[in-house]
Amino acid sequence: MPTVRADSHRGRVCGALATDDWMDCHDVASLTEYSAESASSMLADVNRAGYVERKRVGQDYGVEFEYRLKETVRVQ
Repeated sequence: MPTVRADSHRGRVCGALATDDWMDCHDVASLTEYSAESASSMLADVNRAGYVERKRVGQDYGVEFEYRLKETVRVQ
């Protein structure tokens, strides 16, 4: 079971994702105080690391993907 440190950039993003089901970069930005662009980059990073599930939602409001934390990932 992967564990992400809560005080890291990945941990802040994963912690935000742990509070809801599916979220986009704007949702994560509002919870982490990152810009939407930074949150989008961090979401891409945690996706590459295998910590999240990603689904394509189209281009509504400039958002192409939504993410949710995998149940096997812990934030500590």
